[in-house]
Amino acid sequence: VGYTTAGEVFGTLAYMPPEQDRGEMELVDRRGDVFALGAILCQILTSQPPYFGPPETLREQAREGKLFGAYLLLDRCGAEQSIILLAKHCLAVDPEARPADAGVLAGMVTECLEGLQDRTKEIEVTRVKMEARLSEAEARERLARQARRLARMLAVAGVMVAAMLATGLGWYANDRIARNQAEDHRRVLAIQQIDE
Repeated sequence: VGYTTAGEVFGTLAYMPPEQDRGEMELVDRRGDVFALGAILCQILTSQPPYFGPPETLREQAREGKLFGAYLLLDRCGAEQSIILLAKHCLAVDPEARPADAGVLAGMVTECLEGLQDRTKEIEVTRVKMEARLSEAEARERLARQARRLARMLAVAGVMVAAMLATGLGWYANDRIARNQAEDHRRVLAIQQIDE
């Protein structure tokens, strides 16, 4: 008890490559470590290891390389596509389909990170452009509101000026009529005086 025996599988099932769980020790090499690193990446991206479920199903999943659930979770995790593809590449059931070792994987991770940095820069530039457009649109909207307010004020002022002009013209016309009537009245009086 407490000792491993020859041919016994040793490792954490949730992170174990299929060849290791099947006891195919001649196939277990650095690519098994790459699988484990892919499993850790899967855990980081999805909050689940590549094999999950009740303990009795973990061994079958690991032995058969049943990664459908992990691939589904990776596809839905919302991470950048290049990182998802890298995780799937590391989790390949066939050891030959995985990166050869951690050094190769490190290079691939570096490429992904550089791509992500480029993408981040593009996103930042797009964000700055969108903020500039938004500020421009807000400024246009402010100007439009001010123009509408000014137009309303001018309309009110125009109505007031028109009312004042109408009042002034009305007063002038009334005054002119009153003067003409007064003048006519004086003429009539003057003619009456002359007649008398």
